[in-house]
Amino acid sequence: MQNKFNVLTNPFGTIYNPVSLAQLLTDDIQTEAIIESQGVYFHWQAHGEVSALSARELQTIMAMRRRELQERLQTTDWLIITLGSAFAYRLKSDGRIVANCHKMPQSEFSKELLTAEEMTLALKGAIAQLETRNPKLKTLLTVSPVRHIRDGLVENNRSKARLIEVAHTLTEQLPHVSYFPAYEILIDELRDYRFYSTDRVHPSEEAVAYIWERFADTYFDASTEAFMNEWQAIRSAIQHRPFHVASAAHQQFLRKTLDRLNQLADKVDVQAEVSLLQKQLL
Repeated sequence: MQNKFNVLTNPFGTIYNPVSLAQLLTDDIQTEAIIESQGVYFHWQAHGEVSALSARELQTIMAMRRRELQERLQTTDWLIITLGSAFAYRLKSDGRIVANCHKMPQSEFSKELLTAEEMTLALKGAIAQLETRNPKLKTLLTVSPVRHIRDGLVENNRSKARLIEVAHTLTEQLPHVSYFPAYEILIDELRDYRFYSTDRVHPSEEAVAYIWERFADTYFDASTEAFMNEWQAIRSAIQHRPFHVASAAHQQFLRKTLDRLNQLADKVDVQAEVSLLQKQLL
């Protein structure tokens, strides 16, 4: 990642409803939940980006990603869960809640607004199970400020309200769970149009930077902030594009930047950056 934090993004892609997310966290994945559409295979519990051209290939991909996620959950210090929507789609054929409809006919699903109680129960059970496996685990909850306007503005607000209630209930009931108000910062604090992309739904780069700054102020200690400041300066140096790579001034600049990188080598992996600069040395 660009800030050198050792993170794993959900290997099953973006998951919106909390019940499906809880199933993935607890490895409650149904092997038979593979479907085919126009020659491409998908899984009901994963995003559409997790796909393959055969059922066997998809099974292999799912198994690999399950293993990757569960291994990380047993060793990580922090789990960050972003709740996207309280709306879920349930298959009429067997009653299961799916993480993604994969553009299958709408007639195959019933859409429902999950109750705060069932979402709380699902996430509480998942977090408790994870803490049993990894006692040092702390969980940070956020609610996505991206509005799902295709559900309708009123419906979106009902959905977000339930997610916020779920998040606060979990922080009250579980000692190692906290809440970061990304939703409130964008919706209530950054209300000007410049804080939104042209679709007036997603946050702009300026808004993302502001929320990240607030996040850092809340959760980063002094040593982490010092590292980030140093790393941002190094990243800026690496991204510098000179007019004359072979000039004495730029060659000296490269060596100084390499020295700074090597000083961080015992803290983070800088091999890619070192290799990039070494290729420019004459």
